[in-house]
Amino acid sequence: MSDKITKFLTRKLSAKQRAMVNEVWQKISSHDPVGLSVKKLTGHDFLYRARVQGRIRIIYYDDGKNVRMIHIGFRDEQTYRDF
Repeated sequence: MSDKITKFLTRKLSAKQRAMVNEVWQKISSHDPVGLSVKKLTGHDFLYRARVQGRIRIIYYDDGKNVRMIHIGFRDEQTYRDF
């Protein structure tokens, strides 16, 4: 994981929120997103977003073989601009 993702997880989230993010990420990385709020990002072939507990978003790359977390943060006006 990148430094930005690690900093967000440790500084911005409570222990309960981190546990929820970890649970969602485990499902995503095992290619089992059943029951999760996952949507494909418009205009991108392999980018998806997962919603965690209302405002938290995980942006990730999934080409069927590799799954990689690209960004995690709170939903705001800037969340999807760089993708």
